Amino acid sequence: MDEWGRLVALLESLGATSDEVEAARDAGTLGPLALDLALRGDGPTLPMAESTARHGVPLELATRYWRALGFADVDGTTPVPADAGEALALVGTVGRELLGEDGTLALARVLGSSTARLAQAMVDSFRARFEAPQLAAGAAYPDVVADYVRLARDVLPPFLDAMGAVLRRHLVVVAAGNWSSDRESTATRRHVAVGFIDLVGYTALARTLGPSALGRLISTFEDVVTEASAGHRGRVVKLLGDAAMFAADNAADACGIALDVVEAAAGAGLPPLRGGLAMGEAVALQGDLFGDVVNLAARLVAVAPEGLVLADEALKAVGAEGITFEPLAPQPLKGFDAPAVAYAVRRR
Repeated sequence: MDEWGRLVALLESLGATSDEVEAARDAGTLGPLALDLALRGDGPTLPMAESTARHGVPLELATRYWRALGFADVDGTTPVPADAGEALALVGTVGRELLGEDGTLALARVLGSSTARLAQAMVDSFRARFEAPQLAAGAAYPDVVADYVRLARDVLPPFLDAMGAVLRRHLVVVAAGNWSSDRESTATRRHVAVGFIDLVGYTALARTLGPSALGRLISTFEDVVTEASAGHRGRVVKLLGDAAMFAADNAADACGIALDVVEAAAGAGLPPLRGGLAMGEAVALQGDLFGDVVNLAARLVAVAPEGLVLADEALKAVGAEGITFEPLAPQPLKGFDAPAVAYAVRRR
């Protein structure tokens, strides 16, 4: 049997219909179809209109949630696996009761973007470390797909359980932080120290690096930021490729994170880094932070010399044990009317 026949046999053993095989062949997605079949779970795949009707969720609302979760080209004929239909029903009923429609849509967008990034990272890692080397070594594509399916069935369920455990721990940590509500009770406010770390000269450097070297650079940078944040009870708010944003509940931890990262650059094989810190009230919304304190920290990192961390006056006023704040000339910052007083953060 040739490779095409073996691949079709594998798909049929996983329950693919002839229409699905033909559609995947035309689209060049026979491998992904095998993964889809392996992960569908029990129950029939139904058109969205039928699936939502079974669960009592209005089709118009379900399509809005589905798009918010990051899935495009959706209408009443969109095929929805049974487990996805149950998840959509849960979002559409329990979510609305707890958070309201707008709140549920906002949370769905965060869930969709976060899980899409996680899925991208998992698939990219598998292809780079498993699929591509196997094919380069002469492995037949049906064999690679079969291994893909076995790994997905064996590894993914416990991995999803682990994700649930991690989420539960993060819920506890975040709930323990200080917070207050705005007047309209639509968002929470947190008094935090916000920091940004930036790779100096990244744009020019990225043009000279191949994909593997660039990937190692970004991975190392993210590892250093994550380790430092965890070591000082902080939180990585978001990773931005050549930059990272983090937050901490106090000035000492924020200074510790920024200095640890900047000082680790040379030993980790990274280009020079720089940091910016500011302290104050931030609006906490959908897992992100907003407000003047965030803008100030972002502007400070943009004017910081390489190898230095700059802090605003509010953070310096709080102070941090073992840290000195060296006054600098007022810094003109984009978006701010008056030059900002800034301080170079150093260890004693």
